[in-house]
Amino acid sequence: MRPLRSAWAWVSGVAVFALMALCMVFLPVFARPRAWDSIAKALSRLLASCFGMKVRVRGLENLDSTDGMVLVCNHVNLVDPFLLYGHVPLFFRGLEQADHFSWPVWGWLSRRFDNIPLDRSGGGSTAGALRAAGAALAAGTSILVFPEGHRTRDGGFGAFHRGAFRLAARQGATLVPIVQAGSWEVFRKGSLGIRPGPVELTVLPPWPRERYAGLDESAFLKLVREEMLGAWAESREGIARSRSG
Repeated sequence: MRPLRSAWAWVSGVAVFALMALCMVFLPVFARPRAWDSIAKALSRLLASCFGMKVRVRGLENLDSTDGMVLVCNHVNLVDPFLLYGHVPLFFRGLEQADHFSWPVWGWLSRRFDNIPLDRSGGGSTAGALRAAGAALAAGTSILVFPEGHRTRDGGFGAFHRGAFRLAARQGATLVPIVQAGSWEVFRKGSLGIRPGPVELTVLPPWPRERYAGLDESAFLKLVREEMLGAWAESREGIARSRSG
C-alpha cells in the first residue's frame, strides 16, 4: 500500500501546487498580496496535508508583534516553505538561494511571490539581498531564512550561515527561531516515498534587539542554534514515541 499512498500524495500535492501557481497568475492583478494572504496560507496547509503531514504548532504566543521579524528555521525538504507559510500566522517572504529562481515553475513562483534572491558566490549580491530584506522588514514584512542554506542530508542540523543574524542585527529586528521536527520521517531528501505522520513546529521565545545587544554575530548564531537543537531533540523524542505507539 505504501507505493500507492506515496503516488497519491505526489499526484494530489502537484495538483495543489498547480492551483497555487494559477492563483499567483490572477490574484496579484486584482489585489495586493496581503489581501489574498489567507488563500495562500490555506493552499499551503492543504499542500502539507497532501504530503501526509499532521501538523501541530507550539509557541504561537511568541509571535505577538506587528513589526517585521527575522524568522529562522531548520531546513528539511521541499515542502518546508509551504509548511511554514501555512502554519505560521505572519505575513512573510523568504530569503532564497538565487539559483532557485532559474528552476522551471518554482523560480517563476518565487519571483511572483516576491521572495528575495540571495547569491552567496560573492561580490555585492549578498549585500543587495540583505538591503532588500531590510527594506521589507522596515515595511512590516517578516523574512524567513533557512540558515543552513540547504536541506538536511541526514535529518539533523547543518552549520548555520550568518546572514539571518547579520540582517537582524543591522536592522535592530527581532529574530524568532522556529524548529520543525518529524518532516524528515515523512518525506526524506532523495526519496519519493511518503510516510504520513506527525510534524511539530515549535516557535521559540523571540530574540529582540535588547536580548542580543552586545553579542557578536558568531555568539548570537551559536546561542540561537543551541537553543534550536535543544527544542528539536525534545520534539523528536515525542514524535518517535507517537510513531512507535
